[in-house]
Amino acid sequence: MNRESYLFPRISEHDFPAFRDLLIEDAPDTYPGWLALMKRRRLVEMFHGYDVREIDVNPGEYIRFCGECGRKPNLKSLDDFVSEVASGRKF
Repeated sequence: MNRESYLFPRISEHDFPAFRDLLIEDAPDTYPGWLALMKRRRLVEMFHGYDVREIDVNPGEYIRFCGECGRKPNLKSLDDFVSEVASGRKF
């Protein structure tokens, strides 16, 4: 069994509209839809034996991350951002 952690973005309901606007191709239209998407992703990773950890993220920091790293806002870059934040990097 894999004991590595899988990191997920935890987005507050208050910040969700800003993230939705950034992740226009990847984000559901509603916060409940976002929570359902994250729940499905968590269950898949838990099934594969990962310990799932949620990391609080902020839209302003994510925008700076994308700009500094030349990344397009999407779920892949959001996952990469979460890993950077979890390692202690500030944006």
